Amino acid sequence: MSEKDDKTLAVVASKGRHFFSGVNALTAIVLMSLIWYMLNYLSSRHYERYDISKMQFYSLSERSHDILNQLRYPVEAYVIVPTSSKLFDHIQASITVYEAHENSNVSVQYIDPHRDLTEVQNLSQRFNLGLINNSVIFASQNKHRIVPIDDLIIKDEREPDIENVEKNVRFKFLAEQKFSGAIYDVSQGENSKVYFLSGHGEHEPSDHTAAKGYSKMAHYLSDNFINFKRLRLAERLEVPDDCDALVIAGPTRKFSQPELIAISDYLNNNGRVLMLLESFAYSGLEDILIDWGVSIGENKVIDKKFAVNSSQVSVYDYAAHPVSDKLKNIQTSFFSPCSVDLVKLEDDATDRPRGVVLINSSSNSWAEVDAETSPEVFDENKDRKGPIPIAVAIERGVGENIDVSIESTRIVIVGDADFLSNGLLSAGSLDFLSYALNWLIDNETDISIPPKVFDQISIALDKKGLDKLFFLSVLGLPSIFGLLAFLVWLRRKA
Repeated sequence: MSEKDDKTLAVVASKGRHFFSGVNALTAIVLMSLIWYMLNYLSSRHYERYDISKMQFYSLSERSHDILNQLRYPVEAYVIVPTSSKLFDHIQASITVYEAHENSNVSVQYIDPHRDLTEVQNLSQRFNLGLINNSVIFASQNKHRIVPIDDLIIKDEREPDIENVEKNVRFKFLAEQKFSGAIYDVSQGENSKVYFLSGHGEHEPSDHTAAKGYSKMAHYLSDNFINFKRLRLAERLEVPDDCDALVIAGPTRKFSQPELIAISDYLNNNGRVLMLLESFAYSGLEDILIDWGVSIGENKVIDKKFAVNSSQVSVYDYAAHPVSDKLKNIQTSFFSPCSVDLVKLEDDATDRPRGVVLINSSSNSWAEVDAETSPEVFDENKDRKGPIPIAVAIERGVGENIDVSIESTRIVIVGDADFLSNGLLSAGSLDFLSYALNWLIDNETDISIPPKVFDQISIALDKKGLDKLFFLSVLGLPSIFGLLAFLVWLRRKA
């Protein structure tokens, strides 16, 4: 074989190797593309979400999980917020969690009111609403609820405009609270109805004063989709049939006999009552409660263990009961409460009232029987040494060891009404109220969700600092990578 033939064979062999190398490379690229596509396909349908934010802004609380797990019908969410809004990213991140929930029945549609005018008009006509821009609408079955984005934040005093929210150092974001509440509302039937008794010096939901007003508490009930009305019992002498729970908040005057009979009849008909009493304020309810195994003391409880002042009774320990199970390590403060004792009834019937002491004062406390004593000093000859019960729960109609869902009478009695007033209301007070009402009205889903706080960090730089940042980011970092590339080139050349 000649030298020319050898060269020809070498060229053919080289071309063959190049061809097969190209085929192998192409095959590898195709296979890698297929594998990448399959991985993306699987990950889009089977994925895990992780919230690495410090305050878990984009994670759902246990209460929201409960609401989503109990959804029986699909819920549609329409985010009618322009993408240019400063809150859009926060809203999108918050509501995406609902759609991605493992048992979610929530679908989300984003509508920019600046671009999709026709879609906005269609939704406005569908729900018979006026202006719906800058809002989130939740709908299910024949119910809908609109959440304006103005309601999603508690604005800082330094923030004059919602669109300047990023300039705040600190603000509270209420997205989960509002969204979960709206989903719960549209997925349920009629809202629970609570009546507030009036006409005997009680605290009023419409009163905005600090000492006697309950307006903040009333707003809290509205946020939790509990409707409330005022009831003057003297005008009709009966509790309405649609009353899910009756609230008697700190009466200071005596009820008439017909009114007491009406309250007693309501209790005997499986009524649900939250009684908030006051020390040294006889109203006649005390006589009714004796038949239910409860004795209200003519005293005020003094407890200086955790108190800032002598009238404040702060508690951290609670009994095992649906009203207080979730209050562990949460402080609730009461103010000059009276004692609320359980007494043994002679009746041994299976359906006799059964009581549980929910809250006791500490062993350092005592029940002061003299209303005018100042300063309060324990007198062992007259006063009663603690711990003193100041809140109890009563139930009649369900016997022991009977796990049957039947109607029963339920009463929660607290020896203080001031702890829910506007001037003294606290997170612990609202939690106690929420759990008490949920137990009274048989609501197993608690939707009271605290707001999440954004701590925003601002960096203030003068012109000299800005110049340094510019040279570092625009010239410094690229120069470092260029130098590394040059050193690699020199090493390879050597």
